[in-house]
Amino acid sequence: MDITARVLFDEKFPKAIQEKAAEFKEVGGTYTFNIEGEGTWLIDLEDTPFIVEGPARKATGVTITVSAEDFKTMIADPQMGMVLYFDGKLKIQGDPLFATKLQNLFALAV
Repeated sequence: MDITARVLFDEKFPKAIQEKAAEFKEVGGTYTFNIEGEGTWLIDLEDTPFIVEGPARKATGVTITVSAEDFKTMIADPQMGMVLYFDGKLKIQGDPLFATKLQNLFALAV
């Protein structure tokens, strides 16, 4: 699957959150994605799930920073997330436990 961060966060996530709010709430937490070359998005799954573009307005459980190309790789093959992390190409700030939920989060939107 060749999907950009902008398509995922601006189109697929908002639609999926509307349709599956309860499932997103089960994932829980707040996630900030800094996709270098594409933008920054906040996904808040704590109360009423929502997604907004721009810098986080509040502290997040985890902030993920990755290049646009590596992000595409991770979306196409979720197992690559760990490889990118150990190669230093995917940076995680905050609670690493939240980062372990990324596959569940993306599975709901893709």
